[in-house]
Amino acid sequence: MYQTKYLPIKELNELILNFDQQLQNYNDTSIFDIVAHTEAHYVSELLLQLDLKSPKLTRDFVKRLHTGDVAWKILDGSERFISQDFDFEILEELGIIYFENDWLKVSARLLDSRHDEYIHESVKPVLLFARSLKEILYSTNKFQPIEFGIDKSVYSSIVPDSYRFKKISLNIEERFDYYKLDFSEGDREFSSLISSYYWKKILKSSEKDCLLKSYDDIKMGFSDLVSLPSEKVLTLEEGKVFSNVCLGIIENSTLLNLTFKQFQNILRSHRSFDSNLIATRTSISINIGPLDKESKSTKDTTTRTSITIDEIRSNYNLNIKNQLNDNMELIDLGNHLEHLIFLDSDIVSALLFIVKKDLFFDYQKIVSREITESLLDKSIDSPTMRHYLLNVIPNYLRDNTYDLYLLSRSNEFEIGTMHIIQKVKTKYNSNEISYIKTCLLYTSPSPRDAHEARMPSSA
Repeated sequence: MYQTKYLPIKELNELILNFDQQLQNYNDTSIFDIVAHTEAHYVSELLLQLDLKSPKLTRDFVKRLHTGDVAWKILDGSERFISQDFDFEILEELGIIYFENDWLKVSARLLDSRHDEYIHESVKPVLLFARSLKEILYSTNKFQPIEFGIDKSVYSSIVPDSYRFKKISLNIEERFDYYKLDFSEGDREFSSLISSYYWKKILKSSEKDCLLKSYDDIKMGFSDLVSLPSEKVLTLEEGKVFSNVCLGIIENSTLLNLTFKQFQNILRSHRSFDSNLIATRTSISINIGPLDKESKSTKDTTTRTSITIDEIRSNYNLNIKNQLNDNMELIDLGNHLEHLIFLDSDIVSALLFIVKKDLFFDYQKIVSREITESLLDKSIDSPTMRHYLLNVIPNYLRDNTYDLYLLSRSNEFEIGTMHIIQKVKTKYNSNEISYIKTCLLYTSPSPRDAHEARMPSSA
């Protein structure tokens, strides 16, 4: 079912608009903090000039860690080898790791060493190696953190001599020809201010492409300080440039271009890889007969069985959807899939920015300037992208523009309808609004159409 006539978009929007969205928010203008802005300027300049000094955790480098060809340094300066004997492709097949922008992502939820006695011998090498990779990424278990440095003369040209930061802790270690920098991140508001300065400078730079490539490295060490900016802090012209940046993030994303099977395995490991390693069975015996002094009414017995790596691989292939028949199947599946919280923050932020900037009201319809329409069209052949567009993004949007736009497209009409129904139910706290009644709202003729339909024919 799809409505080809103009929908009463304004009326629908008013119907589902939350009361707090109708109110004007009058916030007191904060006092300009000259120290905060000065230090945000310094820190953003330092971030733009940082160079990666550690090896980059690319797929090739991680494979060399796996074979023992290379090692990673620990805090005392010595090297620690983490090689294990198993088929490397298992890590990607089961969604334990993946690579985004040429950087390692350990997405799986891993069991800690307290449970190793229950792990099958064929699984232990996989688990131990994955743990070591995660420890390298998060600088735990004495592994050195990913190191960033800046040329000494460049640092001196940015930060005045003897300047002491007040809003953020800056740790400096002198190396032979550079300073190693590490920031102890401050409060969220100040981190957001740094991010705004950082991105405004990128968007205005003649070396934007080079800085964007460097951003993929910098965010591995300072993600909170370089998080994607809010549309509110960008000018109209900056917003246009940043829309293209967001489009590049989406088009170049490895995650969004994975097969749907690979994506489902990543999500499954992200949510519950630890629970897939051990089979736990609890037997409860209940005595319903006469009790004597020595008998017990209940007895629980818990047994744990190790699962082999081949059994885990087989289990992962069960209930995997390689192809989806329709949107409703995707929505139903989306209730269980969710997304990679924190690991896919750039993807979600980029999609949200585009949707908010690209869609607008044009009298009685919602119009895409181009990008949202193009992404939805392309997603028809890309279930992973479609999952983000239809299952993830709507959960982050407060207004109704996107849902109403979906309602106006033949390929997403039923998705928009479901979202609108849910918002109507939520607003009016009623479970009596049926699908049919709501659809009648969209499809009923106007009074003029009804009057013309009753007029006798001139024949």
